Amino acid sequence: MMRRPAEETRVRSIIIVEDDEDIADSIRFNLEREGFRVRIAATGEDALNVILSGPPNLILLDLNLPGMNGFEICRRLKADSATAKIPILMLTARGQVVDKVVGLKLGADDYVTKPFSMRELVARINAPLRRSDAVGSDRPIFDNGMLQIDHSTYRVTTTIVKFE
Repeated sequence: MMRRPAEETRVRSIIIVEDDEDIADSIRFNLEREGFRVRIAATGEDALNVILSGPPNLILLDLNLPGMNGFEICRRLKADSATAKIPILMLTARGQVVDKVVGLKLGADDYVTKPFSMRELVARINAPLRRSDAVGSDRPIFDNGMLQIDHSTYRVTTTIVKFE
C-alpha cells in the first residue's frame, strides 16, 4: 500500500470560539467528519489561551461571547505577529451591515450569519485554507495527528499514547 506524502495527509486544525454548546458541538461534529481537528473555546479569554497554546489553521469566531467579545479577540489576534496571519471567519447572529464592516475592517477574512448552511460553512472554511496553500504558508505546520511541528515558532507538540 502506498502512503501519501505528509503534506497531502496533513490534518488541519480549527478552533471554534462559540459559547452556545449545541452550536459548537454541531459544528465540531461536521468539521471532524470533513477531516479537521477541532478545539472549542466558550469565552474570549479561553479562546486566546487555546489559540496561543497551539495556533490553528483557522478560527471560527462568534461575536457575542461572555467577557471579551469577538471583535476584541479579532483585534488582538491581528495585532500580534504570531497570530496575525491565521484566517478568521466570523460566525454570528449579528447580521447588521455595520457589524460585518467592523469585523472585516478588524481583519476577519469572512463573515457568516446564523442560521447558516453547514455545506456553505465548510466551503467558506476551505477557501482561505486553499489560498494559504497556493501562496505557501509563512507558518508551515506538519501535523499527522500524533505529532505537530510548527516550524515558524519552533514548537513541537505530541500526543502520548500508552500501550499496555
